[in-house]
Amino acid sequence: MARATSFLQLAELCAALEATTKKLKKIELIRDFLHHLQPEEIAPAVRLITGHPLGGKISSPGDSRALEVSWHTIQ
Repeated sequence: MARATSFLQLAELCAALEATTKKLKKIELIRDFLHHLQPEEIAPAVRLITGHPLGGKISSPGDSRALEVSWHTIQ
């Protein structure tokens, strides 16, 4: 069984994406990250990277879940 990707690795990717303005570098970073994921990890990772952890355009049709988290909760 392959080892699961840690949330820290995802956080490090997000930090690297934030640190660059170069579009090609961002594509490279995301490509390299996704390449090392297990198949079942890809969709959740893409949702987190794009800021739609419970859905958005890549969610299942009819999935209307929301996080319902206010700024006060995450401060």
